[in-house]
Amino acid sequence: MRRMNEQEDKYEVDSDWVMPQIADLVPDGGGLDQQGARARQHLFRHIGRWFAAVWHHAAPSGRGSETGWQLKVRNGTARTELQSGSRAKKLPSALAKGVEGLLAGESLDSVAIMTTRTAYRVLNADGELVFEIADDQVESGPPDGESMLHSWREVEVELGPAGKKKDLKRARKLLEDAGASPSTSRTKLHRALTPTSGDGGASTVEPGTVGELVAAYLTAQCDVLASNDVGMRTGTPAVHKTRVAARRMRSTLRIFGDVVAADPAEELNAELQWYADLLGEVRDRDILSSRLTKQIAELPPEQVRGPVEAEITKTLDAEREDAVRRLDRAMRTRRYKHLMQLLRGWRAAPPLTEAAGQKNSAALE
Repeated sequence: MRRMNEQEDKYEVDSDWVMPQIADLVPDGGGLDQQGARARQHLFRHIGRWFAAVWHHAAPSGRGSETGWQLKVRNGTARTELQSGSRAKKLPSALAKGVEGLLAGESLDSVAIMTTRTAYRVLNADGELVFEIADDQVESGPPDGESMLHSWREVEVELGPAGKKKDLKRARKLLEDAGASPSTSRTKLHRALTPTSGDGGASTVEPGTVGELVAAYLTAQCDVLASNDVGMRTGTPAVHKTRVAARRMRSTLRIFGDVVAADPAEELNAELQWYADLLGEVRDRDILSSRLTKQIAELPPEQVRGPVEAEITKTLDAEREDAVRRLDRAMRTRRYKHLMQLLRGWRAAPPLTEAAGQKNSAALE
């Protein structure tokens, strides 16, 4: 299984929109590799209100670099993507483990996405990919393929290994000058489900209000917790970032107590505290080990008698492993499943009060 962080911008365009001169974006000595229109079909299995997706796709005749499985989940402004080259029709065990927490006991729902893509790959002087611009004609519908419910055209700009954020900005200017608009949908799956699903989007709040600010901040922390749940189940150390996200959510519930409904906020706060305490048992050992090791290194050699550092490391490592086991067990319990269900609900429709309609005059720090 391969892990990568995907960073891309998406744009909405009309069906008759004309792609501008991408050659203007090619760096000195670089090149432009254009790939003709090619059809792709993906079977997305979406995970409730997270809009995380597991999808299986196959190149013609089952061959090619696109054959396999992927799991994508939001990670800040980017997305974490796990890839498996398995050609099996059943979800590979590694990816199944990764989505266990997000599912929270629910099943994966399917929707088919068909894309006709024309791709433009901008390369640097060493032949490395700076970014790819993909012009997609998209259709979505049920997995039986008998009908297509929704169709649209969109443009994606995905940063390559040799690309930097400034390259995305240059591409953005070129496309927007040509009439493209930043997409209001984060993924194809999100847009495919929007016309037919009433539980996938965030609650409607009036722009420019405190409610909009609080809802956006809570959504961002929910996304961090979801992404890190996948990370911790698939070998990525994310204890500290997860604990920070839980703390930020609890602080928001407290500071904006008049904006969120009291009973649901109290329930979520209690479950987040339980989870944060488990994470803290792991994190505290990491901090203590680092501090004690540093203090020992600063002591004169004659004041350090015996294998002090080795004994401290051994003791704290054992305690940390025990804390990790407790955390792993907790993440398989009904209580943790309930926490994930709460987060999913808050992300989609946070329970706000009338005070949420106040005009926003400040921003969250």
